[in-house]
Amino acid sequence: MKMSAAKRAIIGGLLAVTGVVGATGMAAASPGSPSQVLIDNQGNYTLTYKLIDDNGEVRRAEVAAGQQDQFEPVTGETIEFWIGDERLREYGPLDNATSVKCNTAGSAAAPEAACRDLNN
Repeated sequence: MKMSAAKRAIIGGLLAVTGVVGATGMAAASPGSPSQVLIDNQGNYTLTYKLIDDNGEVRRAEVAAGQQDQFEPVTGETIEFWIGDERLREYGPLDNATSVKCNTAGSAAAPEAACRDLNN
């Protein structure tokens, strides 16, 4: 089956656009892009996380059930996850050149938390 010149031009144009979009997506994930920590709370509880720096100073925030939060990491900080007054786990120290995703799930009686370095 022969393809008309118009069809070849349309397909060629689509391939070119796809290539540009693909290159743009790759650039967004390059090492020079800002690092992020994403906390995705899929548990049925409000999660409190604390960021503790090298001097012991603490910043804290809460993530409601089914919600997410994100922030830029600061080298040397550690994240602690809390449910009420019970510490669930910690992750760190962070590095400002690393992106991390933390997932939480389960119930307040049986919570789960895991973090992974997206750069490795």
